[in-house]
Amino acid sequence: MTIDNAVINALYANVVLSIIIPVTVIVFAKVKYKISFKVLLVGSMTFIVFSQILENIVHVLLIGIGENPVSSFIMQPYIFAVYGPLMAGIFEETGRFLVLSYILKKYRDWKDGFSFGIGHGGIEVFIILGISSIGMIALTTLINEGSIADPILVEQLSGLSMGTSLLGALERVFAMCLHIALSILILYGIKTARISFLFLAIGLHTVFNIPAGLYQANILTNILLIEVIIGIFAILAVIFIIKSKRLFEIK
Repeated sequence: MTIDNAVINALYANVVLSIIIPVTVIVFAKVKYKISFKVLLVGSMTFIVFSQILENIVHVLLIGIGENPVSSFIMQPYIFAVYGPLMAGIFEETGRFLVLSYILKKYRDWKDGFSFGIGHGGIEVFIILGISSIGMIALTTLINEGSIADPILVEQLSGLSMGTSLLGALERVFAMCLHIALSILILYGIKTARISFLFLAIGLHTVFNIPAGLYQANILTNILLIEVIIGIFAILAVIFIIKSKRLFEIK
């Protein structure tokens, strides 16, 4: 019971892509728009604090401490499919709003929203695509050495391929486009004193993630259809990113 080399190569490809994708976008943005590395770094830290720490604490409290009426309700397939995306929207967009409002008060240009979004989305790419793959590489090593003999785990890992690796990387690119667009949207809302933009961002973030939520809940199983839907959202996000530059030029 071993893991094929093709699976291991796909995992290494994920690690490489998790670095190449954000670095490429950062270099482009720095050359093209002279973005601030400070804003980019703060954007990265915002994702870590609000998504990876605070949001996960709430997940543990609601569904991670044994079975109870709340967790039983949330774990219903259709509820769960919305719960994850909604929580991500609430925590990430609220984090964006608070940090851009109070920590980055002096940064109100379009390029600052762009930079913040790259930081936020770039660190997500590295964590979800890269760090998780490093962990799975360690597991494949233990399995191939005979230290772990779990048929379910082997079956899950054996389903990976270079194709699924590239598809996963493409999905992270789509998500990064959304993070940039939503960061610009939130910043514009702050600049124009419209709190409604925060709620709009939460709604858009939730809708973007629902296809993945449906997949995790085993309601929607066609992964290609999911990627197409997410890809359409990403295209709309890119259009907004480009068009929104004019909004910040209006005095």
